[in-house]
Amino acid sequence: MADRLTQLQDALDQLATQFYASLRYIATQAPSLPTPTAGPGGKSASKVPAGDDTTPTAPPPAATPAATAAATAAATAAPASNPPANTTADPSAQSPPSHTPHNEKATSQFALDQRELARDLILQQQQIELLIESLPGIGSSEREQEARLRALEAELRDAELERAEAAKGRDEVLKRVEAVVGGIGAGRV
Repeated sequence: MADRLTQLQDALDQLATQFYASLRYIATQAPSLPTPTAGPGGKSASKVPAGDDTTPTAPPPAATPAATAAATAAATAAPASNPPANTTADPSAQSPPSHTPHNEKATSQFALDQRELARDLILQQQQIELLIESLPGIGSSEREQEARLRALEAELRDAELERAEAAKGRDEVLKRVEAVVGGIGAGRV
C-alpha cells in the first residue's frame, strides 16, 4: 500500500481526470438549443440581403470558439433544397423540435447523468478531505510539530547508538569465533 501522500496525489489526479471527463461529457452530450422557427409565410427569421449568395467561410476574428462552432455547424448543415413552405400562418401550431418525446427523454437522461457526475466528484473530493485529515501533523500547532520532530530525532540518535553497540558486539564475537576456528585449524597441522 502506498503512503498517504502518494494516495493523496493519486486521488487529486483522479479528481482532475473526473473533472475533465465530466466537462467533456457535458460539452458533447448537452442537448442543443432550440433553433428559431420559421416566421409567417415560411420565411426564416434571419434575412439575407438580396443578391448575396455567398456564405462566409471564416468567422470574424473576434468570434468566440462557441460562436465559431455554431457558425460552422449552421453553414455545413444548410439543406441542399428549400423545404416546403409552412402553410400554417401560426408558427406556434407546430411544436418545436426541443419538445419531442425523444428530446425530452434525452434531456432527462442528461440531467440524471449530470447528477451522477456531480455525485462522483463530491465523493472523490470527500475522499481527498479524509486523506488530508489523516496526514500526520494536521490539527497540531507548529510548536507541537517541532517538539515531535525533536523527540523523533532523539529516538533516532538512541537507536543509532544501540546499532553501533550491537555492531561492536558482533565484531567481538566474530573475532572470538575466528580465534577458535584458527586454533582448531592450527592444532591439526
